[in-house]
Amino acid sequence: SQGGAELSLCAEVTASGETRRGKLLYERADGAIFPLHFEISPLRGSTGKTLGVIGVLMDLTEEEEAKAQIEAQRSSLLQVAREVMEAAATLNSDALDLSGQMEELSRSVEETAAQTANLTKAMDQMNLQLHHVISDIVGQTGLAIVDAILAGQRDPSELAKLRGVLI
Repeated sequence: SQGGAELSLCAEVTASGETRRGKLLYERADGAIFPLHFEISPLRGSTGKTLGVIGVLMDLTEEEEAKAQIEAQRSSLLQVAREVMEAAATLNSDALDLSGQMEELSRSVEETAAQTANLTKAMDQMNLQLHHVISDIVGQTGLAIVDAILAGQRDPSELAKLRGVLI
C-alpha cells in the first residue's frame, strides 16, 4: 500500500466520525500495483459512539484500462479528423485551381467563337459561302486561301486566283 495509507485513513475516520472516499494505488505482497476506490465510514454503536470503521474497496483496474483505451481511441479519432481536414483543404485548393482552369477554358472558347464569327463575317463580305469554305479548306486551295486571308488579303479576285485547276 502507500505506506500504510489505509490505516491512517481508518484512524482519521475513527477520530473525526466522518466518511472518507477517494482513490489510491494499492501494492499487493507480490509487488503488483493497482488502483482502488475506497469508502471508509464510521461504525457506531447504539449510543452513537464510534466503535470502529467499515470500508469498501473496489479494484479500478478495468475502469482505468477502459479509460486508457478511450483516450487512445480519442487520440486516433483526432488524428483521423486532422487528416480529413488536411485532405479537405487540399481538395478545396485543387477545386479552386480546377475552377480557375475551367474559367480560362471558357474564356478561350468564347474568344474562339468570337474569332470564328469574325472570320465568317469576313468571308460573307467577300461573298464566300462558309459551308463551301469548310468543305474546301482541307485541300491545298483551301489552305492557300486561308493563309492569304490571314495575311490580310480581302480582294475576292485575288483570292480566286489561288484556286487549283480542278475547282
